[in-house]
Amino acid sequence: MNNNGLDRIYLHDVLLKIDKKDIRTALKWCEDNYVNVFSDTSGKFIIQSEFDLAYNRPIIELYKKRYGDQWLKVYNLSKENNLHLLESSNDPSKSNNSYKPLSREAQDFLKNCA
Repeated sequence: MNNNGLDRIYLHDVLLKIDKKDIRTALKWCEDNYVNVFSDTSGKFIIQSEFDLAYNRPIIELYKKRYGDQWLKVYNLSKENNLHLLESSNDPSKSNNSYKPLSREAQDFLKNCA
């Protein structure tokens, strides 16, 4: 529900998103994930963007660790279900994966081929 520019999610809808059945569980989830709970005449609610951040925090932390400064690009592609575009945008000439032969014979062979 859009209200004054901030999308709201009422707790009965939060239950569906976190796959729980008891409002107390939703309140506990919000508390554990530092999501503020507000009330109005329709009931208790949270802000959609706060929920999205809390719900996706483990994924965001993983992306920050794995992709460094590119984490936001990867996260946005993921939200749009377009992660396959990330692989096609990588330049193969900048790949860190290179073959390093272990044996002396393989090293000599590689030098002769290059």
